Amino acid sequence: SSVSRSGLPARYQLLAGCRSGTESSGRQLESIAEWYSEARQLAGEMPFEVPVEAPAGTGGVAVTINLSIAPSIQFTPDQSVFVAIIEADGPPMPLAARKLVASQLPLELVLDHRDELMAGRGLADKNIRVVARLSSTGSATPQLGDWQVISDAVESNSADLQFALEITSPYVQ
Repeated sequence: SSVSRSGLPARYQLLAGCRSGTESSGRQLESIAEWYSEARQLAGEMPFEVPVEAPAGTGGVAVTINLSIAPSIQFTPDQSVFVAIIEADGPPMPLAARKLVASQLPLELVLDHRDELMAGRGLADKNIRVVARLSSTGSATPQLGDWQVISDAVESNSADLQFALEITSPYVQ
């Protein structure tokens, strides 16, 4: 991690410099989300995981996703796959996200409060979609050359939040 003249790591300066509502703030927040996702994945590779109870007020929302990549798509095993839950009619910044690699698929995964990116933007009481994207560059920011799938919108308070998704469509801006 690079350190600036002020002594703060560049990532923290980036966060401090985010001004909501600007075009660059969206890209900055996506970068922060990518860093956070990478840190969570590294933490998940530890030999053990301490069970975490859902904190009060989260509603205990858990989204189960069976994810695969269409056999017709050419990819390398180390390509990044980003899985995110977004508000169906809200900003593109994910509510929760996880970074995987293509070699892990097909896979069943569960996104819950532990995958949330920002305090106060939980999964409960929202109309949500699941987005999964095979990145052509390794970037969390969608780009031409990526492949994706976007689920139908559902209420996060539904009894059965299970999705079977296959990455099949090229990303279109």
